Amino acid sequence: MNIRRLMTGILIVVTLLPAAGCGSGVDYEPLELVPEKAGLIAGIRVSDAVRDWQIYCELKGNEIQEEQFDDMKAEFLENTGLDMNSISEAVLFTDVSEEQSGEGMGGYSGAVLTGNFADRELIERIAENTETTFTEKVYGDYTIHLGGKEKGGIVKLNNTMIIMGTEDALRDCIDVAEGKQNAVSGVIMDTYESLGESMLRLAMTVPEGERHSLPEQSEQAIMGPVGLEPFEKMETIGLAADLGTQALTMKMHADFTDTESAAGAAGSLETMLNFFALMSQEEEMTEMLDRIKITVSASRMHLSYDIPLAELAEMLESVGDADNFSAFPSMLPGGGISGEFEFPGMPENPWDDETE
Repeated sequence: MNIRRLMTGILIVVTLLPAAGCGSGVDYEPLELVPEKAGLIAGIRVSDAVRDWQIYCELKGNEIQEEQFDDMKAEFLENTGLDMNSISEAVLFTDVSEEQSGEGMGGYSGAVLTGNFADRELIERIAENTETTFTEKVYGDYTIHLGGKEKGGIVKLNNTMIIMGTEDALRDCIDVAEGKQNAVSGVIMDTYESLGESMLRLAMTVPEGERHSLPEQSEQAIMGPVGLEPFEKMETIGLAADLGTQALTMKMHADFTDTESAAGAAGSLETMLNFFALMSQEEEMTEMLDRIKITVSASRMHLSYDIPLAELAEMLESVGDADNFSAFPSMLPGGGISGEFEFPGMPENPWDDETE
C-alpha cells in the first residue's frame, strides 16, 4: 500500500462518497463510531465545502467552474443515488497497517456520513440508480446491505446517519455503536483533535514498514538532492484544509520520535522545494512553492500553504482531463495520485454486483 498516494487520494475522494439499512434512532457523532482498528481517519464538512465553492463561483461569475461543479454533483447522484446536498459531514477511516487489495472492496475501510437520510426508500433508490442488487444480513440491531462480489456494503443507523465500507468495517462500527468494541482513541485522535475545527482534517499513524522504505523509494524517484532518512522517525501525520470564499488554506504537521529528526525532515523538504523552484520553467509554479512555509517546534514539523481559489480553479480546469492528478504540490515524495489509484474500498461503482 502506498501511504503517500492514500493521503492525497483521500482528499480527492472524500467528497465523492456514496452511502445507505435500517436501525434505531440513537444519535451518534461520526467519530464515536470509528473502530479502534483505524490507523487513518479523515473528516470533511461536505456541506460547508459545497456552499463555499458555490459562493466562489457566483461571486466570480465563473460559469465554467460552476458547470463543472454541477456536472460533478449530477455524476455523484447517478453513481450513488444520493444528492450531495443531503450530506453534511463525512468521516473516513482505514487500517493502514494492512496491505490493501488492488481493486474493489478488498481492504478494511469505511465512511460514516451524516445528513438527511430520512427517505424510506433510500436503499431501493440507490439500488435503482446504480443498477445494483443488494443482499441483506442482520448483524446486531442493524441490517447490512451488501452489493458486489467483494462484499462492500451500507448500513442505515437512523435518519441522519449511514455507514458505507467493507463488511468487516461495518460490523466493527455496529459493535462500537452497541458498546461491544472501543472507538478509535490514543495518539491518532490526539493528532486529529490538534488540527482544530477545520473543514477537512486527516490524521494517520505511519506504519513502521512505510517509514523505513522512504529512503529507498526516494532513490527510485526524481527527488533532486534530497535525503529522506529523517522521515524514518516520523510517527504521525496531521493535515487540515479550510476552503474559504477567497483561498484554500492548508496546514500539516508531522510528529517525530526526536527533535533532531523533525529538524532534519524540515531541512529535506526545504531543499526539495528549493530544487523544484530552481528547476521550474513557470513563474506561477515558483511563486506557488514560495508560499509553502515550513517551521519546527520540538519534535513536530509544521507546514502551511495558501492558494487563492482563482489559482485552484485554474489548476482543476487544467487537470480535468489529465491522466495524472496531484491535489497538492508534491510536498512529500510521491505526493501525486496516479490515474490508477483507487481508494481502498472504493471501486468506480462501489455497489458493483458483477459476478465472476
